[in-house]
Amino acid sequence: MFDVLRKRISNPVLYQVVAVSISLTLMILLTLLVYFANIPNPNMILIAGLVIVTSLFGLVSGIFSGLEMILYSMFFFSTDHSFFVFNQTNLYKLIVIIIGVIICVAFIGDLELRRERIAKELKEKNEELAKDVNELERLSKHDALTGALNRFAYKENKQNFVGKDLAAILVDLDDFKSINDDFGHEVGDKALLFLSDCMKKAFGFENVYRYGGDEFVAMFEYTSVEDIENRLKEMKQLFSISQDGQIATKLNFSAGYVYGKPETVDDIRLMLSATDKLLYKAKESGKNCSLGQAFGK
Repeated sequence: MFDVLRKRISNPVLYQVVAVSISLTLMILLTLLVYFANIPNPNMILIAGLVIVTSLFGLVSGIFSGLEMILYSMFFFSTDHSFFVFNQTNLYKLIVIIIGVIICVAFIGDLELRRERIAKELKEKNEELAKDVNELERLSKHDALTGALNRFAYKENKQNFVGKDLAAILVDLDDFKSINDDFGHEVGDKALLFLSDCMKKAFGFENVYRYGGDEFVAMFEYTSVEDIENRLKEMKQLFSISQDGQIATKLNFSAGYVYGKPETVDDIRLMLSATDKLLYKAKESGKNCSLGQAFGK
């Protein structure tokens, strides 16, 4: 009940008012029960009730409920129910009850405070864990160097391409091996990053996959062949402005592309295979160009 109230009542002051009201109501009903039932020694029943309400509603409710129990004990053990006049034996009983109430409320209240603290820490740890899981999932689907989606993400997303007007474009850098050999792998990595950035701008971040090595795939819904060619022209314009003067004269790309409406996942595979063949032809025909065709032709 403690947790249910916490979830339903976000205002802490209102929560305490409701919790104290419920706990006092329960203790008063229990007190009336033992009084009208003429139970000769009601303290064991009342202390059990005190433990329950403190456990359910927290320390503040326990304090008020404990005060209610002490007041009833003063009434019960006092001479002529005067609240303040006691014989020696009953006075000792009242003192023992007061000490018992204080110890009970303090102990149970402390346990509840510890439980709340542990629950808060556990919630924070779970939130951190959820962030770590999300980050691991993100990393598992993105290339570490370029930030583009990776081959695993491509395989996971293939089903989403079925039945759509899909353009599949396979791109790689011309003479990438020479770039690595002449300028080193650090410059080669910059070239790959530049290629990835240009593709993301031309085709959309969510549509670009690093397929392997210097090969990148773009998969997106197209509106016309002109749409595909305009995107390739945009990429060519972006590519002409190299961010690294060292490799400006060497940095070019070739592309093969296929467009159509795949009916199955296997059609996606066939489209990608066709782009690979067209890319190879583009390389053979002099590089720094792109070749395309409709799917199935």
